[in-house]
Amino acid sequence: MESVILGSASTSASSNAGVQRRMSEGASITGVGWVLTEERMSRRTAWTVTRSFVMVAMIAACTVAAGQSSATDAAHDTEPVRVAAEHFLRVFDNLEWEQFRAMWAPEPTVFFPFDAVPDRATGKAAVEATFQRFFDQTRATRPGPPYLHLNARELLVERYGDTGIVTFMLEGSGGRVGRRTLVFVRNKNEWKLVHLHASSAGQP
Repeated sequence: MESVILGSASTSASSNAGVQRRMSEGASITGVGWVLTEERMSRRTAWTVTRSFVMVAMIAACTVAAGQSSATDAAHDTEPVRVAAEHFLRVFDNLEWEQFRAMWAPEPTVFFPFDAVPDRATGKAAVEATFQRFFDQTRATRPGPPYLHLNARELLVERYGDTGIVTFMLEGSGGRVGRRTLVFVRNKNEWKLVHLHASSAGQP
């Protein structure tokens, strides 16, 4: 009986030990699974964060590139310069003095095509004095408006940031060709004439 009881106790103890071992192993397996799951979650989270960062960086780069492209396009848009040149020619053709004066920058320079003014005119006062005499003489001797019939041909407009250059030719007298260069600068979103070069050449 005692041996039976001892045997039962031993068997029971052995069984309990087995249960505890299996529970321990189960716990270990569960712990490993939890660690693996946690590791997978950490990797997934890291990948998600990295991917989001890359996407944000790409969007930011595209936005900057688009902004730079727009700025570059705006800096080379010749239409505002063309509009300013056409307005200048129109008011000059009609001898509209006040609008003509308003087209000039504060300190312009001009090479006139007149024999009486061989030197460069510098400053608004000198430029206006010569043009004022020309306006008065033209009104007194020609019908108009328009008075000058300025038909610009081969008009070329170029823009370099805040500077615009306009070149064209005019039909001159005696078989000569008038050559004109207008240089505009942008000042507070307005294009002002800072230089005019007028000369003529004979046709071959």
